[in-house]
Amino acid sequence: RELVRSGVAGAGDVCWNTMRNIIGGNTSTRNLWLADQMMNIFMDNKAWLFTLPQLVSGVIYTYLRLLQDHVKPNLKELGEKEVTFVIQLIRERFSDVLTL
Repeated sequence: RELVRSGVAGAGDVCWNTMRNIIGGNTSTRNLWLADQMMNIFMDNKAWLFTLPQLVSGVIYTYLRLLQDHVKPNLKELGEKEVTFVIQLIRERFSDVLTL
């Protein structure tokens, strides 16, 4: 969070590699926490995220992939938050979606 907020060079690479640790199909507490925290970082630092088109497309891909796992009733709140986030990214940065 602080790397992104401070604008440290390479923070996008750190975020990308951290997102790679979010495992699809895994609904463990640790994995859900990581997915939620990364999404919070991206939501809080949207202007920074938009300067990295490859990261935007990676974020969209990752969270679209996770949505299928988070439709369970006990994960409804996280799933709705992810849907809102992904729809907003697609609407605002559709040109970055085209690279998928």
